[in-house]
Order: sequence, then C-alpha cells, then structure tokens
Amino acid sequence: DLGHWQAGLRLTTTIGSVDLGAQYYYGYLRRPTASIYYAPAWSVDITTGYNRYQQIGVDCATVLAGTNLRAELGANVTDDWSGKDGAVYNPSVVWSLGFDRDVGAGINLNVQGTGSIRVVNEGFSDRLFDVEAGTDITKTRITAVVSKKFFRDELELKTTALYGVEKRDYYVIPAVNWTRDDVAFDLACGFFGGPKMSELGTFRNNDYLKASVTVSF
Repeated sequence: DLGHWQAGLRLTTTIGSVDLGAQYYYGYLRRPTASIYYAPAWSVDITTGYNRYQQIGVDCATVLAGTNLRAELGANVTDDWSGKDGAVYNPSVVWSLGFDRDVGAGINLNVQGTGSIRVVNEGFSDRLFDVEAGTDITKTRITAVVSKKFFRDELELKTTALYGVEKRDYYVIPAVNWTRDDVAFDLACGFFGGPKMSELGTFRNNDYLKASVTVSF
C-alpha cells in the first residue's frame, strides 16, 4: 500500500575512537492512538490509527576504560504543534544513555536509560478522550541486564529489569538458558509491579512462568 510508505536515511562515520551517526526517518509511531469525541445526533465517534511523524537524531558510541558507552538524542516531530489534537501525539525530544562492561567473575552488566520530553504541553483538546491526557511531560525508563555464563558458555543465567521512574512501576525477568549442540532450553519468569494505572503496574496480576525447547536441524 503506497499510502503507508516510509523512508529513512542514516549516515555514519568514525573520528578517532568515537563512532558517530545521524539519521532521518519518516513513517509511523509504533504506539497506536485512539480518540473519542461527540458526533452529531448525540452519538460518539471513535477513531484509531497510527500517527505520521518525522524523527531526526544523532548518536555516538565509544569505549572508555573497558566500558562501552553509547548515547542518542533525537526529536519526534508529529503534526500536532498546538497540542490540541487528541488523536495525535505531541512532538517530543527523545534520548538514550547506556553502557555495558564486564564487572568481574564473568558477570556482564548492561544498563540503559531512555526517555522522552513532551515539547508542547498546552491545554489538551476538549474531546472526551485525548491520547496524552493525564500523562506526565516526561517519561523515563531504566533497563538493566545482568548475565553470567558457565560451562564454556553452554549455560547462561540472566536477569532483566525495567523501571519506570515517574510512576515507579517495574518488570523483572529472571531467565536460564542452556544450549548444547542443536538443542536450546529456556526457562523464564516475569514479575510486574507498581501503581495499578501505570504502564507496567497494570499487569501486576499477570506474573508468569514459561519454558521452551528449540531443536535446530
């Protein structure tokens, strides 16, 4: 469908020990939007879809004292510069900072912080529902992964944790992976927590345990 076309451009270079990149993307935000408003004859009209937007960003990565460092900064530019269209997300600045390194005893630590800052925060529309009504200007999330391998890398123990700073919600995923020849066994569980109306806390009654076996031929 040519009506839903997308396009992007990325440029990269290296200066000394620093990798640099710049990118432009025109397409759709991954998060869907929904808007509800009163229509004629006392009816309610509901619209859903994905917002068109442009993303302009720069990034860099380097190694310092045995630590891999990376940073990204960008802007998500939508069509709602007034902040009054309830069906469109407002423009925002997005960022990411992270590092990973071996901390000893074969343990690897990977930490990344990501966030967004809404640029336009004027009064929302008078529609019955605005996709960003009641949300914070900022959204900050920290992700950490701790892992260690044993027995010539056949067994891996890993724990992944996500934490939302503004709402204090979280998601923790301990996991075990065992791979031998063409067989891989995975065991993982997930724990959610935080306020009931937060993005992760809304799943706090949905903790789970899953196991899988993969055989390659």
